[in-house]
Amino acid sequence: MIGLTSPNSEASAALAAQVITSIGALILLVTLVAFFIALFEEWKVVRAYNEKKRNCKFFESMARAKPRLR
Repeated sequence: MIGLTSPNSEASAALAAQVITSIGALILLVTLVAFFIALFEEWKVVRAYNEKKRNCKFFESMARAKPRLR
């Protein structure tokens, strides 16, 4: 006996390993893209909140300002 496995089974095993590796890489890529999209959306929310907060402070300071007497 030369070996217990045939060349066909070795090729099938190599192909299966490549398919599993490709699927894993694809899942990783999709996860990374989704993470960066979520991070960008969160950044937009924080930026809008900070701008709203800044505008609110501006108008509050205008309301507290005393009118000048002549």
